[in-house]
Amino acid sequence: MFRSSSLDVQFNIIVPNQFYSNINTAGGDISVKGLKNKQEGSTSGGDVFIEDCVGEVWFKTSGGGMEVRNCNGNINMATKGGDISIHSSVGDIDLQTSGGDITLDEVKGKINGETSGGEINCRALENKGMYLKTSGGGIRIKLPSGTKGNLEASTSFGEVNCSFPFDGTSKKTKMEGKFNGGGELIKLKTSGGDIKIDSF
Repeated sequence: MFRSSSLDVQFNIIVPNQFYSNINTAGGDISVKGLKNKQEGSTSGGDVFIEDCVGEVWFKTSGGGMEVRNCNGNINMATKGGDISIHSSVGDIDLQTSGGDITLDEVKGKINGETSGGEINCRALENKGMYLKTSGGGIRIKLPSGTKGNLEASTSFGEVNCSFPFDGTSKKTKMEGKFNGGGELIKLKTSGGDIKIDSF
């Protein structure tokens, strides 16, 4: 008689907070918390969770979701099969997913994000420049009421709406101009949904 069994191994590693990590796994989750240095790594089949870190964050996964909370430093995240969410973080953000939503909440910094199959929701505390693109969903942006910016927004099968005082060309599927006098460029593009830019 032959018996088969699976083995689930988990490593919990405690290090000094001033620590650089480079973590790679073929089939599991990655979680990093409370470190002050550059953090990077990859996984072929798991989720990535980063919290309370100071320094650059660079991670990729082929089959999971990604979440960053309360971090200070540039963020670069890529996944082929899950959602990406960034919360309460400061630094330039670069995100790519082939099969999920992108959510940004209470963020500061220049933002670049692309998804091939999901919605994009962004609540930013400032405008340092923004490029967001999706092939399969809507885009919703929220900014403080006094934010200034230039806007280029277009959709193939939806509507574009902006609640800020706007000066420029405005059509059902496209807006190009400036709001509140102009500022850093916000470029938004979707092939399959509405685009909304609102204040809070």
